[in-house]
Amino acid sequence: MSQKGERALSGFPLRAVMRAAADRWIVLRGLSERSPLVAVLLTKRRHGVEECLMPLNIVALIAILSLPLVPTFWAILDIPKRRFASPRKKAVWFAIVSTFPFIGAMIYIILIRRHTEPIS
Repeated sequence: MSQKGERALSGFPLRAVMRAAADRWIVLRGLSERSPLVAVLLTKRRHGVEECLMPLNIVALIAILSLPLVPTFWAILDIPKRRFASPRKKAVWFAIVSTFPFIGAMIYIILIRRHTEPIS
């Protein structure tokens, strides 16, 4: 590869493209470019090149925040399909799972679910 081509791949043009993508993201979201959060989410310098980290950070944040909701939704969908000793107990567990999302769901799944039967 020519020296000019190597310079184009490892130098300014790549950095300019990454910065332009980050600038568009900032403008679309209405965030200030000087915000420390924007600086952390958007770019990281590695070997003199700015890399856009925004998509990876957002995916990680969504995963971290949504994973505890999975057992909650599963328990909310499972409670009506199970036979409890009384309708009152079913309502109480539904209220517990709804009020204390992750902890209530884990208690229901681990301790209570095995003592109930599926409704035929």
